[in-house]
Amino acid sequence: MLIILRGTSNSFKSTFARRYFSFDSIISIDMIRKKLFGTCNYFKEEELIDDICSKIINSRLKHGLIAIVDSTNLYYRFIKKFINIAIKNNSDYVIFSFTRDIDDTIAGSIDRQRSTGGPGINKVDIISQSESYLKQKKIIIDKCSQYFYEFVVRDEESLSDIYKEYEQIVEIRKNNEAISRPNKESYA
Repeated sequence: MLIILRGTSNSFKSTFARRYFSFDSIISIDMIRKKLFGTCNYFKEEELIDDICSKIINSRLKHGLIAIVDSTNLYYRFIKKFINIAIKNNSDYVIFSFTRDIDDTIAGSIDRQRSTGGPGINKVDIISQSESYLKQKKIIIDKCSQYFYEFVVRDEESLSDIYKEYEQIVEIRKNNEAISRPNKESYA
């Protein structure tokens, strides 16, 4: 199964992935950027990042392993490519979108900066990222609504409720496999 986690910064998607899934199943786009370029905030090589992610996803799904893509504001063109990989490997897929109140997102960025000493994201960038996130979300919902699930994250404690919903979604999708994915067709 392919699980795509998308959302704004500080929406707890990485925390969710680390808490509920094995480390080897998580494909963190930020960590790939950091390993290649020394920072999570290098965006000039997105095609290379996409290529690496696609190869990891394909390999994991081909071997029947779960693949969790963890990315901030993943664009539809990348989601489409990842979904096509899942279809090619006869794997189910879902998109989980994590949404958080803008003020909580800004406060979370400040807290992260204080606790890690790492770079925080300034208010202007968070607002811009949120606007882009909403624009992409509309496109994604329009193209793949039956695979899209939205979670409003209040705080870190709410992740256990989201995981329970995840388990229910997976169970329902397993019981309705004929409905949950097309038969080896490329995704529009």
